[in-house]
Amino acid sequence: MREVWRLQKAVLYSCLNDQTDGLSVALLFTGTRIPDYAGLQRSMVVVLQKLIHELNSPYPDGEQGRGRVDDVVDPVLPGGD
Repeated sequence: MREVWRLQKAVLYSCLNDQTDGLSVALLFTGTRIPDYAGLQRSMVVVLQKLIHELNSPYPDGEQGRGRVDDVVDPVLPGGD
C-alpha cells in the first residue's frame, strides 16, 4: 500500500499546491485478504479522486471542502471482503 500511495500522491499534491492549508492523510487497511497490486492501484485512484472532489467542492458557508474528509471514501477492493 505504501508503494501505491507513493506513486499516486502527486495527483493529490498538485491539487493542494494552490491552497495554503496542509492536509494529513491516513490510510488503513482493514480487509482480511491481502489485495493484489493492481486492485490497490485502482482503489487508490478512486480514493484520491473522491478526496480531491471533496476538497474542491464548495460549501454553503463559502469554505472549501475542509473538515468532511472522513465522509469521503469507503472503497471496496476488487475481490475483497
